[in-house]
Amino acid sequence: MNVEEDSAIVAKRKKAHRYTKEPGRVTLREFRVTMQSEHAQREVSFSNEIWSCTCDFYAMRKTCSHVMAVQEMLFDNLGIRRP
Repeated sequence: MNVEEDSAIVAKRKKAHRYTKEPGRVTLREFRVTMQSEHAQREVSFSNEIWSCTCDFYAMRKTCSHVMAVQEMLFDNLGIRRP
């Protein structure tokens, strides 16, 4: 790696760090995670502006503790803009 590449990477890291201080730049479009609940692994996802979870409670109520927890992690803790 030459000196020019090193300085370019350093500049990109600085820019990336600046972006982390501006979470409003990020809008959630799609998201999928596996979450370990008290009873089993759950698949929580967001796509086409719809949240979903593989648990039985979500199937009945269209929300659940797993979705709520992921939303809190993303929006309240990380500051990602709500869709």
